[in-house]
Amino acid sequence: PRDYGGTAEENPEVIVRVVEALMEEETVDCLYMTGFFGGFKEIIAPHVAELEEKAARELVRLVREAGKPLVVHTSFANEPIKALEILREGGIFVTPSSERAAQGLAQMVRFFLRREELKEARPVEVTGVDSERARKIIEGVKASGRRNLLETEARELLEVYGVKMPPAVLAESPEEAAEAASVMGFPVVLKVVSPQILHKSEVGGVKLDLKGEEEVKDAFEEIVKRAREVSSEVLGVLVTPMAARGQECIVGLVRDRQFGPVVMFGLGGVFVEVLKDVSFRVVPLMDLDLQEMVREIRGYRILEGIRGEPPKDVEALTEIIARVAQMGVDLPEVKEIDLNPVIVHEQGATVVDARAILG
Repeated sequence: PRDYGGTAEENPEVIVRVVEALMEEETVDCLYMTGFFGGFKEIIAPHVAELEEKAARELVRLVREAGKPLVVHTSFANEPIKALEILREGGIFVTPSSERAAQGLAQMVRFFLRREELKEARPVEVTGVDSERARKIIEGVKASGRRNLLETEARELLEVYGVKMPPAVLAESPEEAAEAASVMGFPVVLKVVSPQILHKSEVGGVKLDLKGEEEVKDAFEEIVKRAREVSSEVLGVLVTPMAARGQECIVGLVRDRQFGPVVMFGLGGVFVEVLKDVSFRVVPLMDLDLQEMVREIRGYRILEGIRGEPPKDVEALTEIIARVAQMGVDLPEVKEIDLNPVIVHEQGATVVDARAILG
């Protein structure tokens, strides 16, 4: 710290000389000035106002020449004083709060560090995408007059973008469902497929952990019966294997009116529903975005492994996020994508349910 002394109240040029000397120091990266700058005319005499204005212009010049930020904390910050207006117009942060001054300096440091990190960041590259097939899926949905993709279509679109999906069979009868389940192995999950049902579990359209053919047949009939109570178009039931244990996560994409496509990540269940423990990034993504958005959520330690649980495959998770983000870049018609849950295992990750809506 440097004290410019009481003489500065009568001669603000003293402040300029002190700031100039500090700006020249190689060990000084930024300056914080506190006191009554701008109000010396009230303390001493009206003629000091002109001297303060001159000093303010000099401070702006020094900041620009040195390229080092200056934050001014003054008790007169909220007063309509020309000298302070000159500082603000010159890009100098003026505040009546020492706490806000410290926060402002901290944000400047974070900005500098972030800018240095971004110099090393590289765009995320997604390969193995069948763009022509993706376009056909989107055009097919639009031609049918729908905005929401069937789960079969959403799954296909994800596969086109290189997201590995578990096997699935669309069954149109209890016998077909039982046969498909026998081939892929028990236990299995059954889910209704209907263009009029977006939230399947809310209408009893999902049955989990079915362990035999008779269970599958009974579940098929119950799902279809309940679905027909709310939908006039039930296309069948999707049969998929029951996902292995792991950590539930959620990956999503939404097209924001101001920012465009934004990708979202969070842990599933109570973490997203109650705690809102999620992270967002505007796409297209940089490799730094992928690393940070997974690690910055409060529940990240769960993915690292706690209380005897093994760590989860974060790399497989970030691969899914990257490919969903690329869909937001390539497919402007896609308004929303919701993969919930994504089960992350020790090795690999399983997309259990997928939903997509066109704009």
